[in-house]
Amino acid sequence: IYVRTEFDRTHQRTNERANEQGSGRNSRASTQKEPKMTPHPSDHFVEYVPPEDREKVKICVLGCGSFGTAMGTVARRLGHTVTMLSRDARQCELINGIRRNPRQLKEFDLPEGIVATTDPKEAMEGAEILIHCIPVQQTASYLAKIKDLIPDNAIILSTSKGISVETGELMCDVLKTALGDKARCAFLSGPSFAKELMTEQPTLAVVAAKDAEVAQRVQFLLTGRTFRLYSSDDVIGLELGGALKNALAIGAGMIEGMGFGINTMAAYVTRACGEMRKICMARGG
Repeated sequence: IYVRTEFDRTHQRTNERANEQGSGRNSRASTQKEPKMTPHPSDHFVEYVPPEDREKVKICVLGCGSFGTAMGTVARRLGHTVTMLSRDARQCELINGIRRNPRQLKEFDLPEGIVATTDPKEAMEGAEILIHCIPVQQTASYLAKIKDLIPDNAIILSTSKGISVETGELMCDVLKTALGDKARCAFLSGPSFAKELMTEQPTLAVVAAKDAEVAQRVQFLLTGRTFRLYSSDDVIGLELGGALKNALAIGAGMIEGMGFGINTMAAYVTRACGEMRKICMARGG
């Protein structure tokens, strides 16, 4: 399903102009074969469907931190049934009562209909997507307690960025160890700060999964008016990019703090991106 955004229309007009120019060439040039272009996975666009017209499912958010709160808000704005699983009964009471998270993003009102609970069975029962917003280092122990309650065929969408300090595993490895080979897992990454999601600032992110249908299902259900997802099959590249960028950002801050200018920053960013690419390829991404 392709969406005709302004970008897509511009791209279409560019192709039409190129075709018109090509049709005016001499016959010898026109008989030459044009190179065949293979669509990139991120070229799979999904149409924005208003909340009142879209398919609605149950989505469970694991964790009531800032990003979990933001993702729950994104899902609820799209009309989905949203439950949030917390370990704190008082936090759940306030989310359900005054529509605010007392710990994170406390200045924002949450959409009506979000329900918070401390009961894993109640939270996950019937959910099609579990949005995993638990830090990497706590993921293994957290999932060990609830894995038997995860619905069959539910998609586990990990938003956690980082590498396990204890094992050196990426989240895709951590989830595989915790849930087994048959778990339907997807991974989300991109510049998506929680506060900006709450204020509905236009945001693009990528959801990656080894199974294209899983990635595209998440993309279809969570793409909204201001939150647009692209799908990919490069799980390792997405995860390493999300994990390594923070360390490299420290270097960018050091450059700025030392008073260097655009030349130095551009050189650093260019080389940093090159090194990230090499690391991703070395790990199989």
